[in-house]
Amino acid sequence: MASKKQKSSRRKFRQQRWAAIVAGVVALGMLVSSIIYYLDYITGRAQNPAGDWKMEDYLEYYRDQAEHYENFIEEHGPTVAVLEALAGCYYNLLAFGQILPDASVDQAELKQKLVAVYLDLIELAPDELGYHINLLYAYQTAEADEETIQERVALLAGLLRESPRAEVHLQLINFLSQEEMKEQQEEEITWLRAYLDQRIADEEADNMDRYYLAILAAEHQDDKETALAQLDHILETEEEESSLYSQAQQYRDRLTEKEEKPEEKQKEKPEEKPAGEKAEDKSD
Repeated sequence: MASKKQKSSRRKFRQQRWAAIVAGVVALGMLVSSIIYYLDYITGRAQNPAGDWKMEDYLEYYRDQAEHYENFIEEHGPTVAVLEALAGCYYNLLAFGQILPDASVDQAELKQKLVAVYLDLIELAPDELGYHINLLYAYQTAEADEETIQERVALLAGLLRESPRAEVHLQLINFLSQEEMKEQQEEEITWLRAYLDQRIADEEADNMDRYYLAILAAEHQDDKETALAQLDHILETEEEESSLYSQAQQYRDRLTEKEEKPEEKQKEKPEEKPAGEKAEDKSD
């Protein structure tokens, strides 16, 4: 069982996570609205919010959209596309409820509805492991009990061993870190590292595998040497126009920047002489 300090830390993290969700909703509100507009079209409804709407208008818009999708599901049954759109509406309602102090949003009810949506998605598409990790985050948002979360973690970990997906596994590892489930986190890190190392040894790994190994090594094992080696391999073999090449380059720059900064601070001296001049001075 978690201590009071651990529970306080988790609660603080969840508040920070909601702050990030709120910021993302504000930045991407129009994009989400465009996606919903398309789904409205295929479900027999077309209404897109105007660009000059206020946040209160968006709140009512997403409330109306959620009701529309709920009614559609009640009349026609659930589909993956509509459930995903409904989950997006719930996230937006929760976020705008945090932004607007006077918003009449039942946070507790919405959080339970979000959990229910991902349970339905898992029932419709049990092999889509992304829904399992989203369910874990929905449980986290709803502050579910530890036993429920542990059961779902064990289920997802087992599924990942049967059908490995490194990107989902990394998300699970991050989730375990947030929940301070250190023993399970280390177990998943060890398994994923062995799996990726074996794929490379068997020459079965592609550059995405190497990219995920770089993240795992650098972020969770303090192994920058391996991370940089994998990123260098990607930059040597990947097409420069690809998004993976760009991501690998940016990540490598970030890792090397962290290494260079302490050295730069040590070298910051007034009127520093070039290395050659220093050598000559020493020889005299």
